[in-house]
Amino acid sequence: VVVAAAAVMDVDECGSDAEVDVDELMGVKKAGGFDAENNKVEKKELEVEVEVEKFVRHGFLVDAEELRGSVINKLPKKAREKEVSREKKWRKMKDNWSNYQRGKRRKKLLSRCRKGIPNSMRGTAWFLLTCGDNYVPSTPFQTLVEKKVEEGSEESKYMDVIDRDLHRTFPTHQIFQSSMGGQQDMKDILYAYVKKYPEIGYCQGMGMVAGSLVMRMPDKTKAFYSFETIVNEKRFLKGMFESGLREVQMCISAVEILMQKKLPRLYEHLEQQGMSGALFMVDWFLCVYSKTLPWDTVLRVWDMFFCEGRSVLFRTAMAILTLNKAILLEKCPTIQELMTHLRNLPTELCTVEVLIPKIINSVVSEREIAEAEEKGRQLHPPK
Repeated sequence: VVVAAAAVMDVDECGSDAEVDVDELMGVKKAGGFDAENNKVEKKELEVEVEVEKFVRHGFLVDAEELRGSVINKLPKKAREKEVSREKKWRKMKDNWSNYQRGKRRKKLLSRCRKGIPNSMRGTAWFLLTCGDNYVPSTPFQTLVEKKVEEGSEESKYMDVIDRDLHRTFPTHQIFQSSMGGQQDMKDILYAYVKKYPEIGYCQGMGMVAGSLVMRMPDKTKAFYSFETIVNEKRFLKGMFESGLREVQMCISAVEILMQKKLPRLYEHLEQQGMSGALFMVDWFLCVYSKTLPWDTVLRVWDMFFCEGRSVLFRTAMAILTLNKAILLEKCPTIQELMTHLRNLPTELCTVEVLIPKIINSVVSEREIAEAEEKGRQLHPPK
């Protein structure tokens, strides 16, 4: 499907004068060279005649029919002014980063990350939150990209798996539609990591993390350094991708321990039906919810995750389970219904407006999370 010029935009990146509705995209109105009578794009614009069937949100191709009747309007004046004000605040923070990340203004940084990082600043902010403002790599990214790997080596075996997985990672996103562009950037990042850390290697969830960074960071060098930090540091995902996925098992056990304390009826129901957390939570931790939640919500979860660390993953899990508790108890009597629901969470319970406040005002404290993590580690000792 050829995407019409009028439709190729990330709604969140629209300028203040941008105003689009789905009827325009479907040809009900004439705008931007679109002929409403015969539903064709004028040849002088695209040189081909196509039906307009898709447009872009956050870079993902979306069927316009799914959104028929909804209208994507320009922001009201006050909201535009507020967004501009927030961008100015983030730019000011960027120029004085050490005062916010490590200094007296840490609470202000925390508050602003919880409110959501402006899209125009998100890539820059993610790099600063993960790597800081004085990052010096132990091995330059380009050195790793250019490093030769012997055929038949452990690294080359991982690279073969990466090649097979690339087209399956965010296949509906614009920048990953071909083997070049975003796919090449993601490939370079994953190859470089395998070359530097062959003892860890590669597993599928890594692609989702790398791909998410590539979407927001045009500079793939910075995307790699953020990826390396996220995968290797304890405050983020250290151990998650290592052989046996022991760390993931520990995290799942920690959530189950928190459920026993905070959601005992739900825990007992899942237990009675044989619905282990391993059957639905693995992607939550390995992919940092990027395969689970709507993308608006994913971005907000990642904003908090990079600022506050791993506890956000547990708070998000508990928020999801709390919001879905009534449905799981009343409408999911067997493992079949439980599996279907927990692997396909209802969108209305995963929106920014519904889920994010539950994560911020969590039913579990930092201390309770730390205690659950420790108990989880005892249940999964190193082999």
